[in-house]
Amino acid sequence: MTSTASDTAAGCCEDCGGALTVPIWGGRGYCLACAEADRIAREAVEREDLARRKAQAERDELVRRLAAEVDGIPAKYRGADFKNCDANNPAVAAVMAWAKEPKGMVLIYGQCGRGKTYLAAAAKREFNRREVKSSFYCEDEILVTIKSTFNSAAKMTEGEAYDLFTSPAPLIIDDLGASRVSEFTLDVWDVVLGRRYREEYPTLITSNCLPVERGRERALIDRIGDRAFDRIRESKMMFKLDGDNRRAV
Repeated sequence: MTSTASDTAAGCCEDCGGALTVPIWGGRGYCLACAEADRIAREAVEREDLARRKAQAERDELVRRLAAEVDGIPAKYRGADFKNCDANNPAVAAVMAWAKEPKGMVLIYGQCGRGKTYLAAAAKREFNRREVKSSFYCEDEILVTIKSTFNSAAKMTEGEAYDLFTSPAPLIIDDLGASRVSEFTLDVWDVVLGRRYREEYPTLITSNCLPVERGRERALIDRIGDRAFDRIRESKMMFKLDGDNRRAV
């Protein structure tokens, strides 16, 4: 509060000893110096409160972003990041390019522990960072989800389950070919990969299986069926990820 020309002196301030001022309209006297000090103190408190709320909002946003970055990624691979991958490796380069511009089907295969799942998780994290809708599923999750619809108490129909895995968004299928082969599994991959192939939906696949039979190695073509495998083979984007077994280090 500021003094006017008509304010008059009215004794001394008990706090600071300064002169009190009484407004022209009357009322209790006030100390200009104390009033100014109170104003400064209030503004300081307001600034501190604003700074605290801003800092909390920034922390909340960081937590949200970090949570969003790892959404849908298995806990073991939530630290996966392309910056830790060898971009000179053809398989790595192919996945990085696919994550940047997702299109077609890409198969990354190789022995256990070579980093295939890590690479796939890094692709999922890249989508999350850019807030691009995508999905990451292990083979068994897809099979169990679809098979669960055969139960009369299921919460979704078989068609709705297939829709989860045949949407336009980029889909990452990890460890394809790991499950025991049956008529059911062959049908699932025929439908899922067939639909994604026909609609040209981007799909990244990892597998411990070699694409075709070599010696006594199990072949992916035998694990998912000729028709489903042909969908992948036609893309001509099949890369072997070599290197040391990371799990043995």
